[in-house]
Amino acid sequence: MTAERAFTVGKANALLPHIRATLERIRQMRHSARRLEEKLEQLQAVWGDEVGDADHPDHGEYVRYRRAIVSTDREIVELTEAGLSHRGLEVPIDGLERGIVHFPTTVGGRHAYLCGAVDEPEVLYWHEADEGHSARRTIDPGGASITDTESYLPDPQ
Repeated sequence: MTAERAFTVGKANALLPHIRATLERIRQMRHSARRLEEKLEQLQAVWGDEVGDADHPDHGEYVRYRRAIVSTDREIVELTEAGLSHRGLEVPIDGLERGIVHFPTTVGGRHAYLCGAVDEPEVLYWHEADEGHSARRTIDPGGASITDTESYLPDPQ
């Protein structure tokens, strides 16, 4: 198992422009997928399950929409992995919708997360690894000892 990188506040802040661009691209792709899903739902509302039959007059359009949705979903997963996960970032369950990413770090020698959000000018918060985003605390330069050097997370005990 490879050690996970522990981000400093400075390194996390340096990645924010990239993260914002990646999340904006994902947001656009999700919007496109929703529009396609709406068109697909309209076809199904008019024709029901019959539109899935190969000999149905709107079957070709139905298939194009379904393929485009699957392709867009695949692209979103690939972009999330390449743009966020492979950089060592973690995305909470609702993070893509809310524009939130977590940067693994250490606080007082414990595994924690710095919290970045696209609508915030810089990384301003952190929380313990076993807590959720709602438990985040403001980064206090004179308070908790957040890692200030490039390091790796401690092994779980």
